[in-house]
Amino acid sequence: MKKSLLWLVVLVVTVSMVATFSLNGCKKEAAPAEEEVTKEAAPAEEEVTEEAAPAEEEVAVKKFNVGLSNGLITHSWRTQMTADLVLEFGYYKGKGIVDKLSIQHAGYDVDVQISQIRNLINSDIDLLLINPNSLSALDPVIEEAVEKGILVFAFDQSVTRSLSEISLLKPT
Repeated sequence: MKKSLLWLVVLVVTVSMVATFSLNGCKKEAAPAEEEVTKEAAPAEEEVTEEAAPAEEEVAVKKFNVGLSNGLITHSWRTQMTADLVLEFGYYKGKGIVDKLSIQHAGYDVDVQISQIRNLINSDIDLLLINPNSLSALDPVIEEAVEKGILVFAFDQSVTRSLSEISLLKPT
């Protein structure tokens, strides 16, 4: 039951983060939105005190580590996407849901992206967001991530391997 609840929380956070930075890329004025989220995230971080820390440990809530594997960073949309992800991550970190964000940019090179995804997998992430450079070349490394229990979302471009084919959310 706890594992199901954990996956549900991961799914909700992921959908929220992906939707937010996808929709924010469509805005003309991103700066005011960034200021609003920053103002909301900062007080939440300040509220966490030493007294609150033991209570969190007693509950044993695992904070999620998130990894982003991105291809190009040359387009303004990709730059905005990355900035929005960092902003949203700060918000959820202030809420105590996430812990670490790792971002990798591979450029045009699919082999570099595969290598970077493997590095993210080995860095103990729980959630992997992928903006893929290839429709099919990332399939084996996506399968590796899912087999290790990492929740994987490919966005902006599709991949040929359906994540349901890899037995996503298979309990361990």
